[in-house]
Amino acid sequence: MVVFDSVVLTLLLNEDSDVPGADFDVRAAIELAEITKTALAGGDKKSGVDAPWQRIKLDRQIVAIAKTAGARRLYTNDGNMTTFATMAGIEVVPIHAVPLPPADPQLSMELVAPPRPTAEDEPDEAEIDIAAELDTAEEREDDAH
Repeated sequence: MVVFDSVVLTLLLNEDSDVPGADFDVRAAIELAEITKTALAGGDKKSGVDAPWQRIKLDRQIVAIAKTAGARRLYTNDGNMTTFATMAGIEVVPIHAVPLPPADPQLSMELVAPPRPTAEDEPDEAEIDIAAELDTAEEREDDAH
């Protein structure tokens, strides 16, 4: 499993996405408690990160979800997220390090115009008469209702 930070995740998650979602479940809550416990035991509940406490808690939740979901890699440019993911043993890849797709991913297609209609394609008198009879019959049926 691979995890992306929130900006990239927002772009990727849609109905057609191959990126699975994961919930903050009991396992993730226990993992988050362990992360927080380790930080408190180290004497700094923020783990040396200079950010508002709410942001730290959210970043740790994302890392806890990723870890319990089996993520091996996290793509992010967020320094705080990098710190927490690294502490949790998850490889961090900066987004700029992701290889770009090929310059021209569209395959070339030879477009051929459909053939122009010829005189042979035009309906003959008998086909025109049959079509007119069908139209008249449909009109009579509509008038009857």
